[in-house]
Amino acid sequence: MTIKIIIQICLLYLCTVLTGCTTYDQIYNDVYDYIYGGKEQEAQNEQFLKEKALDESYIKEETIDESFIQEQNIEQNIEDENEGSINKETIDRLESYLSGRFKEYGYEFSSKLGITVKQTGNNKVIFEKNSDKCLIPSSLINIIICSALIEMLEKNSRTNVEHTFITKVDQLNIKSLKGMSLDNLFKKLNIYTFSEITMANNTAQDTCDFLTQMAGTKKNKKNKINTILSDHIKRISKYNKCNKFHKPSGLSLYNKFTADQIADCLFYLKKSKLYIQTLQRGGQGTLKNRLLDIGNKHLFKAGYMRKNGVMCLAGLLNPYNGVHFAILINNIKTKEYDKNIQWIDDMVRGICAILGVYTPKYTTLL
Repeated sequence: MTIKIIIQICLLYLCTVLTGCTTYDQIYNDVYDYIYGGKEQEAQNEQFLKEKALDESYIKEETIDESFIQEQNIEQNIEDENEGSINKETIDRLESYLSGRFKEYGYEFSSKLGITVKQTGNNKVIFEKNSDKCLIPSSLINIIICSALIEMLEKNSRTNVEHTFITKVDQLNIKSLKGMSLDNLFKKLNIYTFSEITMANNTAQDTCDFLTQMAGTKKNKKNKINTILSDHIKRISKYNKCNKFHKPSGLSLYNKFTADQIADCLFYLKKSKLYIQTLQRGGQGTLKNRLLDIGNKHLFKAGYMRKNGVMCLAGLLNPYNGVHFAILINNIKTKEYDKNIQWIDDMVRGICAILGVYTPKYTTLL
């Protein structure tokens, strides 16, 4: 015990010499700091270094995460930019296949045919033959009417086209369309059976009356429906020489448009999911017994005038990432009408097979 006291006194004395302290408490505290303070500072320094290392590690991880996110965003942007694009190999195969099918048609039939097939992502032509020929579009006239309707609603819309449609119908007092949603209007114009064709034509007439009144008074010749549709076509399609509108009926022999104009209207309508979802799938409406085997993701609008030799089909195959097309055939011989339907349907199957969204039962389709 005595030895410990002596050591403490010596230490205290030493501290007095070194630090100049006078009181015992000061001497004791200073001696304690002198002996143990270095260790505490060392420990604090060590702790500081550990925390710094952790912070640097955290910052590094954050930087890596942000870099990863940026890379992911870049990849996502590229995917968005390439949405709807088709690789060159597939385009070449489609062009070769469709050229062969068109030659085959010329050998077998003498009808007038206009066809265009385009990329849905950018509306670039993959294949076209007689796509600028003025032909009877039958019920495909409704695609043009709906395209013009969407454009006019968008111009007059402050919120959304659905709300604008309902508001304008009430304001203009269009009794035949009152209480009808835009979705239901499109369904009436697109999905119907053969027995409901007259009803669909009446709805098309009501829609045209609505378009005319939205554009201005009935007395204003400038705003007649044929001018409205013609001006709309001029804005969205490169072919403007036809634009012959007689009346909003799929049974009119005097409506004349081109396959390219129909396809361009379909491309314009692609942005309206409200419209696109109301197109027919295989097995629906007037396609009841057609294209049942290709799945329900492909969308169509068909037109028939069997007695007058008119057969038309337009649609989107693998929508948003595939192709859109329009085929107009006029002057079909009565005995060849069903064969023309089969030819069109097989061509659609062939396109779907090349796009990789259908497996054909028979290799002769390709």
